[in-house]
Amino acid sequence: MNDRYDKLLKDVQKLSEVLVFLLKKQGKEHAELEDACLQWCQTIEQLLDWVSETERLLAREAASPADLKLIEEKIQEQKV
Repeated sequence: MNDRYDKLLKDVQKLSEVLVFLLKKQGKEHAELEDACLQWCQTIEQLLDWVSETERLLAREAASPADLKLIEEKIQEQKV
């Protein structure tokens, strides 16, 4: 999960940089689109932070087969 997180984070950062560069190159008429893209990237980064934090929390848990149900419930709570 951590490897997927790292890859997704890198992809989001690259995409954000490319979008901002291209929009700035096109001029001020795309300022609203640039803002929307930046907001989208920030939202993705928040999601990635949540994934990382959830992974850390789950890693600290001593997971036995009896605890799996509790862990699944915690994950479901975080999804809401």
